[in-house]
Amino acid sequence: DFLPTLENTREFYPPETQAALTAVLHNRDPAAAAFDLELPFTTATGRSCWARWIGRTEFRPDGTPERVHGAAQDVTAHHESETARRELEAQLFQAQKMDTLGTLAGGIAHDFNNLLTGIIGFHELAADFFPADHPARPLLGEARGASLRARALVEQILTFGRRSPGGAHVPLDLGPVVEEARRFLRSTLPAMITIELRLAPGCPPVFGDATQIHQVLLNLGSNAGHAMRARGGTLVIEIAPAAPTAELALLGADPAGEGFVRLSVTDDGHGMDEATRRRIFDPFFTTKNTREGTGLGLAVVHGIVRTHGGTIHVDSKPGEGAAFHIYLPVAPAEQDAVAPSFAPSPRGAGELVAIVDDEELVAQCAHLLLENNGYTTATFGSATEALAAIQAEPARFALLVTDETMPYMQGTELIAAARKIRSDLPVVIMSGYFSVISPETFVGLGQAERLPKPFTNEELNAAVHRALQSAAVAGDLAR
Repeated sequence: DFLPTLENTREFYPPETQAALTAVLHNRDPAAAAFDLELPFTTATGRSCWARWIGRTEFRPDGTPERVHGAAQDVTAHHESETARRELEAQLFQAQKMDTLGTLAGGIAHDFNNLLTGIIGFHELAADFFPADHPARPLLGEARGASLRARALVEQILTFGRRSPGGAHVPLDLGPVVEEARRFLRSTLPAMITIELRLAPGCPPVFGDATQIHQVLLNLGSNAGHAMRARGGTLVIEIAPAAPTAELALLGADPAGEGFVRLSVTDDGHGMDEATRRRIFDPFFTTKNTREGTGLGLAVVHGIVRTHGGTIHVDSKPGEGAAFHIYLPVAPAEQDAVAPSFAPSPRGAGELVAIVDDEELVAQCAHLLLENNGYTTATFGSATEALAAIQAEPARFALLVTDETMPYMQGTELIAAARKIRSDLPVVIMSGYFSVISPETFVGLGQAERLPKPFTNEELNAAVHRALQSAAVAGDLAR
């Protein structure tokens, strides 16, 4: 019994479309009397859709619209697919931008790591020349502490760039990690903020690093607390299985054949507008004041998630809170967890160590540290010089310590060539970011200790001892 008129049909359109409707219904220009519009539309049964209207308006002699005739087509499916395509293009553009910024950050951090290696090492060497009660000792200790904080900042930059060595990725049950993060957040967030855990039963393990996932949760939880600090609210941390989708694959998520686990952190704080949401993962972008944040937190979160082969999606509107959904690949069923081991680090007994680094500052620092720890050293500024020395006297060297990134010949290439001359030569490889070295390359090297830059005296000594100890064990087994 409904009789459509120009006025009562306008009730089916949302308020923001009324101006467009008025323009076509009252435009008497013959060239504009015909119209072709796509508008959101709500049917009499309440279904939301999109309609394409192609038609013409006819006018009375007094200029008022008399009749509209034409055709309407339901274009909801087409419109939704176009919207999804544009959203996906925006997300892919964001991912490409983060990759570019990560490459830049990795290059800068490489040079910083070399400088910090020298700063930390020479601090420790200088401190040994002063007795414990000397007034210079606490000053050197403060300088060393600042250097270690700088190392942590470089590690954040590398994590953002997805070049951080991180920890070992092993099958990981997210439940205990989430519970530990909840306890920590509970002690730091105001009492007016409630924390809820929603853990799906039987959720499979993911393949990741517990420390880094814990860091993700603390960063997101801290941001959620900041968003709710004015009125309080509820912070929800949820884990649940999630099936692979084409959108997740296009965004770079890499399921290990078993699907994903969705880790969600949701708050009901002030939320954010679309312009802010699109920039939140940019490094040094922050809505906090300079005393509350550096803008690296969410950039680091993004880097950690991508390092884990996952992806992150954010839903937020002003006044409606925010939801961060992280998709992490399920661990392959045949993988077993590996517990880290910590070997003692006694002093050396005069063993000759070949140190190879094109950065003179790092080579000199490693030389002095190892000599101070009881070893004998020979330093080389290039891989070709070191290889020639090893070829001339293969049995002379007890250990090879080499940087990875060098001109003409990389550290991994030097190790492979040296092992052809002497297959049992123990090696330590140094690098600011090991993620640029493929797992296949490491497997091809055989036994090789990794030493992340910048390193302390204790870390260098421990890596050298582990390499020598592993070689001794391998020799005993061979005999």
